[in-house]
Amino acid sequence: FAIHPLHVESVAWIAERRDVLSTFFMMLTLGAYGYYVEQRNLKLYAFVLLFFILGLMAKPMLVTLPFVLLLLDFWPLERFGEIKPVQKMQTEVLKPEITGKPKKKSGKKGDLKEIPEFRKTMEIQKPGETEYKWSLIYPLLLEKLPLFVITIVLSFATFVAAQSEGYIADVIPLGTRIGNAFISYISYIGKMLWPFNLAVFYPYPGRVIPWQVFGSIFLLSGITLAVIWRAKRFPYLSTGWFWYVGTLAPVIGVVQLGAQAMADRYTYIPLIGLFIMVAWGVPELLKKVHYRKEILWAVSVLCILCLSVITWKQVGHWRSSLTLFDHTLSVTDNNWLAYDGRCAANNEAGNHRQAIEDCDKALQLKPFYVTAYNGRGNAYSALGNYKQAVEDYSRAIEIKQDYADAYYNRGIADAALGNYKQAIEDYSRAIKITPGHTDAYNDRGAAYYILGNYNQAIEDFSRAIKINPNFTGAYFNRGVAYARSGNRDMAINDLVAAARLGDERAKNFLKINKISW
Repeated sequence: FAIHPLHVESVAWIAERRDVLSTFFMMLTLGAYGYYVEQRNLKLYAFVLLFFILGLMAKPMLVTLPFVLLLLDFWPLERFGEIKPVQKMQTEVLKPEITGKPKKKSGKKGDLKEIPEFRKTMEIQKPGETEYKWSLIYPLLLEKLPLFVITIVLSFATFVAAQSEGYIADVIPLGTRIGNAFISYISYIGKMLWPFNLAVFYPYPGRVIPWQVFGSIFLLSGITLAVIWRAKRFPYLSTGWFWYVGTLAPVIGVVQLGAQAMADRYTYIPLIGLFIMVAWGVPELLKKVHYRKEILWAVSVLCILCLSVITWKQVGHWRSSLTLFDHTLSVTDNNWLAYDGRCAANNEAGNHRQAIEDCDKALQLKPFYVTAYNGRGNAYSALGNYKQAVEDYSRAIEIKQDYADAYYNRGIADAALGNYKQAIEDYSRAIKITPGHTDAYNDRGAAYYILGNYNQAIEDFSRAIKINPNFTGAYFNRGVAYARSGNRDMAINDLVAAARLGDERAKNFLKINKISW
């Protein structure tokens, strides 16, 4: 669990720190639940609820935790059954007679000597077995009713919030999503066993291949039936398998959350179930093998060393956005999001021509991908090709009419072309969509200033400062606007504030005019 390459994404990506945090609270929930089962103390049950709620606040994926607790009730807690009392049994044991002379079976040479035996009746104790009674599930379900209520309420709230934010969409047909879900269950197992070609984003294939879907259904059904069939003798297999299947269900892709076909980060909790199957199953498989402990030690050390090397290499891909998306493009096909991500990384690094090439490729694969138009517009703008930048921003706005960043960026390009009135309109639209857009307020103020509307400029700079009291540029700009409008005292106050926040222009102005700050 700790060193598996599939878990690198959850740890290395700061946005997914919630995986680690939610799993931490999940472990605390399981620990509190174990103590509660042992002591039947309501105070301990209160801790179960507390840790569960904290885990859900970190990441809603923990909605399946009540289901996991039921699995633990089955094994290892064995709350689904009752242990039969120890049984005493009578048996006859044959033992060689210690005294007496051996008798020959015959007089022929080479015949074995017959060893006298006697029978002795002994009493042995047979350990009590667990007798499963499925009727016991009802009190266990009732016990977890508060957890299920919390799960239902939070699931509904999460669904509504995700839908309102546009995270849930029906762009991909339901049949494709269901087929991909079956394939993903098997693919995750494959990546656990052979963790290579891991990527930050796996795009949906153009279509799912029928034989892969039916093959996955066949394997899933076969494994499920097998673990149910052997549940009494090997209960850890059932607990582990249904842990994997159940905890992965919310993110398997039937309900579309994002554009990915699957994601490494989704395995952070589900793989624990498969690790349970391996941790108990492999020793059981080798229990009659000579040098069992030595074999287990050798295999364990080898696995840990191999996984450590692969994980170390995988972590290296997360060194920067460029290295991350370079690797992703090398191990996946038709990855439009990776091209777009590398476009943004190249823009940030100043490689604007390479950024344009990446956005071109992203748009070839996904013609209506608005962020690629916006990213290419940023690259053109950085190269001074403002007319082409305006075209790309306009295309992005045409596709997505509430795209605040595209309006804002088009405003910058308009201002660079001298179209200040058009720039003010674009900044205003960006502000209407995102009322807290401080940069849009500041830049709109700059446009008003250039047009000679100093009062409106001061008002916009003031709004930017109200939203972000440490906005250095807005203080400097407002100071200049105050100076142009004849308010010298207010101008000096703002320039002093800008200088204290580190603005070099303000520092130089105050130094030249011999104003202490």
